[in-house]
Amino acid sequence: MSAARKFLVFEVERLPGLEAVQLVPRGVVSDAGRLPKLPSKPPTKRQRIVLYLVAKGLRERGLPPSFREIGASMSIRSTYAVAFHLDALERKGLVRREHARSRAIQITAAGWAALQEPVEANNAG
Repeated sequence: MSAARKFLVFEVERLPGLEAVQLVPRGVVSDAGRLPKLPSKPPTKRQRIVLYLVAKGLRERGLPPSFREIGASMSIRSTYAVAFHLDALERKGLVRREHARSRAIQITAAGWAALQEPVEANNAG
């Protein structure tokens, strides 16, 4: 029987005024030998932006942004469009939501891993 492995957890942080990001260490987790798997189809560019905004809200304020805050950051007026992107992220296993509660969005281990993946040029969605 193999022992549980420990992994460093990093968060992607965008550097102000630059088109660059840095990895910020956030702790150590034990995953009993399992690494988070990314979905077979990566998130689109807009979905990655939503994922980034949720991560930023969690990091800076300790709670995810509201649908309206996400929409305002992306120049989207419709909260339905924001919900559409979050539904897609949930289907891909990158976020978990409690639909009966406000701001109940959690980023899964696969979601954090997706934030660290490089964006491909042909992944413009």
